[in-house]
Amino acid sequence: LLVTLLLMLIFGMAGAVRGMIDSTPDLAEIDILARGNASTLYDSTGQEIQTLNTDDIIQEYVSAKEIPKCVQQAFVAIEDKRFYEHHGVDMQGLIHSIYSNVTGEGRKYADSANTITQRLVQNQIFGGTGGNNFFENFCLAVQKQHLATQLEDHLDKSKILEYYLYTINLVSNIVGV
Repeated sequence: LLVTLLLMLIFGMAGAVRGMIDSTPDLAEIDILARGNASTLYDSTGQEIQTLNTDDIIQEYVSAKEIPKCVQQAFVAIEDKRFYEHHGVDMQGLIHSIYSNVTGEGRKYADSANTITQRLVQNQIFGGTGGNNFFENFCLAVQKQHLATQLEDHLDKSKILEYYLYTINLVSNIVGV
């Protein structure tokens, strides 16, 4: 009876994860690069002057070759130390994050499992937001990991880092390096 219950639990969880993966958007139909958002200009008193449409926004795309190596290395060092060693999912970071949450250090290491590839997927596909509860966050994490491994199959590390640096929201809605 115990073995049967254990097998039912394992297969039930596997089926649930499979369902989450099946409901993941198709990577082939997604444009991973950001499109500009409208911006509103204000004067010194806070009055709106003009709203610039995305057609009015000037944004210059630069390849990874044009971004200084020290900038690339800084982002990798801060965001994902093992970026060049994993395939979209950092198992060591994931295990550390689970352990931290179980032992109560949760918030301190909340993002240690998120790789640059997963952050790119979250920002560009899922709008950069998280779920409202544990189940939604778990579903989002499974889908991010699935799409991150797919993205790593289609793009090399330099292109993923290039896209990440182009689309990352830095501060005050400044997007890209």
